[in-house]
Amino acid sequence: MGYQNLTEIYVNTNSTMTQRDQFHSFYIVTRRFTGLVLYPIVSLFGLLANAFGVIVFTRRGMRTPTNVFCIALAATDSTKIINDILYFVVVLITEIPGADWKRIFISLYPVTHYVFHTTMMSAALLTVAIAIERYVEVCHPYKARSVCTITLAASTSICILFFSILMSIPYACKYTVSDHETNGTMVDLDLTVTKLWVKGPFAISFTWVHYVLRSLLPLVLLIGFSARIIYALRSHRLGNSKKRITVCILAVIAVFAMCNFPDTIMSTILNTGYYEASYLVRGFREITDFFLLLQTTTNIVIYCTLNRSFIKTSKVLIKKWNCCNRRVSFDDKPKEQIPLRRYTVDSLLS
Repeated sequence: MGYQNLTEIYVNTNSTMTQRDQFHSFYIVTRRFTGLVLYPIVSLFGLLANAFGVIVFTRRGMRTPTNVFCIALAATDSTKIINDILYFVVVLITEIPGADWKRIFISLYPVTHYVFHTTMMSAALLTVAIAIERYVEVCHPYKARSVCTITLAASTSICILFFSILMSIPYACKYTVSDHETNGTMVDLDLTVTKLWVKGPFAISFTWVHYVLRSLLPLVLLIGFSARIIYALRSHRLGNSKKRITVCILAVIAVFAMCNFPDTIMSTILNTGYYEASYLVRGFREITDFFLLLQTTTNIVIYCTLNRSFIKTSKVLIKKWNCCNRRVSFDDKPKEQIPLRRYTVDSLLS
């Protein structure tokens, strides 16, 4: 079932059950559960966790090339989380009777659609950069001193960000806002796909190129570098700290692969979109999109459980915050007044 614009979706959604897709109820239940329950909980935790991770990674003892990539990844994940919070707002408004959710959706969706693809590509390429840096650190330790530097990591992160912004620009031109008359008098806004994206050669080729760079190629590279790193861990003798950091990065790579694999399959091999797809596909899209959101919040959990230096720095930072709070609370307490002693003639003579 395909739709040309948002009006057809809206009319189809509000028609009788016999005229709708048989999986409409599945889509509605999935959207409500993910959009209204899971999204706000995971988003709030993800924002706080990524903010705490950036604070820890910027401490003096944590400034390493790997952590520079992790800071950039946390910033990218936070941007995606904020973008997903807007989706939660739209879903919430759709449940309010009489709310003009359609106008709000039309104004937000083109921007959020572009930000979604930009952050996803940036996160994928940053994860690949982390895997390459860890591969050089483990398999070529002598070259790592000259190759794995903080300056190069920062420059690479900035280049990845700009590349993702430029590469995703066509997604910003995918939808356009149009108006049409309803009932002969009222003018209604509508969201339509531009001519550039209406089943043309550009739409097909660009979608494949973008998803190859965003999903397929990163997954292949991550699997290859991870296998090489695991082989090096088993054959070479590494220090405990380097082993723990490597295992931590491998866990980040594994979570990224598992959370991105369903979206990759649906977008490339099955060639399914979202609003132009059937309700069954859109229901599964809600689940795969939630996996992408969940992936942005798991990195901090992995750091806290596997990275000893991160754990130590976090404990020191929390102790400092507690000490500062105690000092502030102590200073706020009113000082005890010493009672003035009354001197009399008899006391002075005694």
